[in-house]
Amino acid sequence: MATAAGSGLRRRGDVPFCGVNEDKIRSARPLFNDNVLRYLYDWITERHRIYKRKNAGEAAPWTTDQVLLDFRFCNVRRELDRESRALIEQVVKNPDLCYRAKVMNCIWFRLFNKQDTFHITGPLTLQTLGSLGDPSVLRSYAAKFEEHQRAFPEYVFFTNAFLTQGLRGSWRFPPQLDGREVPFDPERMLYAIEHIFSDGFLEKIGVTSDPSYHKPGFSQQDVCSSTSPTSQSSP
Repeated sequence: MATAAGSGLRRRGDVPFCGVNEDKIRSARPLFNDNVLRYLYDWITERHRIYKRKNAGEAAPWTTDQVLLDFRFCNVRRELDRESRALIEQVVKNPDLCYRAKVMNCIWFRLFNKQDTFHITGPLTLQTLGSLGDPSVLRSYAAKFEEHQRAFPEYVFFTNAFLTQGLRGSWRFPPQLDGREVPFDPERMLYAIEHIFSDGFLEKIGVTSDPSYHKPGFSQQDVCSSTSPTSQSSP
């Protein structure tokens, strides 16, 4: 069973055929419906043409396909979507953030999945994340959101493209507050990211020991070093 890195070896912790019928999987001979594949190919082709025309500054409409005119679809590739591009440029490629800070800021961005909201605080350094356990620091960041809401009363902090209602609802009563309610949604997310960080999330995740799985430019030390509030720069 090959790994995602293509080394031909299983990664540590892999459980082959976990929870499925191995005989059924190995003996399956799926039949492909050429018509369905044609629909998929046509959608991929035309949806990406829309992206290229729009990105080139052409005036709408960018297609004559009635379905694509009447309904909204994500781009063919995730990294081409507006919020994904913002995440890549402002977090993933940010030279002022170390690898561990980038991981945490990917989570922070995804809690809202809206770059305009992310800009209110900007990327959170490891030092900032470590200080959010101080109520006065957390409140100072919550005040940034409150100030933005006063300036723009109709502003919506969360995207409407993904299901964030469950997360927002479940954090009405942050565990740090022993059951007390937090009515302001963005403040709940501050409690959420602080809890994720202080609960040792970065220590709970790791990378495979398979050297071929390492990303170029990152070493094992970059990913697995202990949390350091003072280390923010990429190597």
